[in-house]
Amino acid sequence: MSGLPTAFVFPGQGSQFPGMGRELDRFGDQAGQVVARAEEVTGLPVAELMSTADARTLTDPEIAQVLVFVWSAAALARLRAQDWQPAYVAGHSLGEFTALYAAGCLDLDTALRLVSCRGRAMRDAARLSPGSMAAIVGLSLDLVRGVCREACDDTDLVTVANVNSPRQAVVSGNTPAVRRVVERAQVLGALRARQLPVGGAYHSPLMAPALPPLAAELARTRLRPPRTPLISSTTGH
Repeated sequence: MSGLPTAFVFPGQGSQFPGMGRELDRFGDQAGQVVARAEEVTGLPVAELMSTADARTLTDPEIAQVLVFVWSAAALARLRAQDWQPAYVAGHSLGEFTALYAAGCLDLDTALRLVSCRGRAMRDAARLSPGSMAAIVGLSLDLVRGVCREACDDTDLVTVANVNSPRQAVVSGNTPAVRRVVERAQVLGALRARQLPVGGAYHSPLMAPALPPLAAELARTRLRPPRTPLISSTTGH
C-alpha cells in the first residue's frame, strides 16, 4: 500500500450484471459468509441470483440492490482481510448504505434489512407510477434543468435526479417527459443523451410512496458513530 490516503466509494443500483457472482470466487471464504448471511436475512436466493439471473430479473429493485450490496460487502471483507483500511468511505445512492456498513454505523444484518426494505419500497412505488431515467452528458446543469422544466406538462414530470459532475446529470420522471428531455438534449449538442436500463423513476417525486415504509424501518434502526470518516453524497461533507 502507498502512503496516500485511500477512499472506498461504493456503487449504487445499475452496477449489477448477469453472472456477477462468478467474480465472488476471487474473494475467498469472506464472500461465502456474506452471501449466506444475506440469504438468511432477506430470504432471497442470493447465490443463485448472482450466478443465473438474467438482465431483466436484475432490474427488480430489491434483487438488484441486495446483490450490489452483497457484492460490495464481500469485496470489502476481502480488502479488510488483506489489511486495507480506507481513510474515507462514500457511496452513490444505494452505496451510501454500504458506506454506512463499512464505516461501522450499521452491522451486516441491519444493513441487509434496510437495503431489502428500500428495494421493495422502490419497486412498489415504481409499479404505482411507472417511469424511467436518462443520462445527459456534455450540457451544463442549468441547461439540463431548463430542458426538464420545458419537458413537463400537466400529465408528466421529469427532474434532475443525480448530479455526477458539472456536465453530467441523470434525469428521472415519467417516461414520455424523459424521452422529450433526451430528444431536446441531443438537439442541443449533448455528448451523450440516452435512457438508462432501470425499472423506475428513481430519485424523483414519483418515489414518494417509498418513503413511509423505509422511514418506518429507519425509525427502529440505531446508527452507531462511524469508525471511519464517511462523506455524504448529498452535502459533500
